[in-house]
Amino acid sequence: MGITKVNDTQRKKKLVKSSKVSLLSVVWFIPLLAIITGIWLIYDYYQSIGQPITLHIASAENLKVDNTMIKVLDVDVGVIKQIKLAPNGKGVLLTAYINRDYPQLLASDSQYWVVKPMLTKGGIFGLSTLLSGPYIGALPGKSSRKSNAFEVLDQPPAMLFESQESHILSYPSQLLLAPCDPHWCVCTDTI
Repeated sequence: MGITKVNDTQRKKKLVKSSKVSLLSVVWFIPLLAIITGIWLIYDYYQSIGQPITLHIASAENLKVDNTMIKVLDVDVGVIKQIKLAPNGKGVLLTAYINRDYPQLLASDSQYWVVKPMLTKGGIFGLSTLLSGPYIGALPGKSSRKSNAFEVLDQPPAMLFESQESHILSYPSQLLLAPCDPHWCVCTDTI
């Protein structure tokens, strides 16, 4: 009976030790899974926000953080994440993030402008922004040099050409065409 009692006690100790180990393993599995999930979510977030760029503009009138989009041909390609005064006090700096799917928007010759309602001799533009608010229009560049800082134009590139050359122009019909491309605009006789 003495030997059986010792064996029973040893078995109970082993059982208690093995159950503590398995219980301890399960308890640590949940926080470890939470840490791994957290790291993955942080990585996914930073991958999805895109490439940061800085846009210099004269005024941030009606532009809003996390609400003002950057668009190419009405496709959202980025978003404004920060608006602050330029250090020299001349203008405003916008920090935006461009989706990683559009690296051509980081070319040094890319152009950006604010799209808002506008009445010109060529017609009425930007009426859709009456309800949604202004957005930043973008024209991808072709340069192999990359940049992360751009000046925002006062007018869309087509209107700049129209006012300089007095031609009637149409807007680009393809994403990767540049203003110097002969297919970019349809010019008629000088007005």
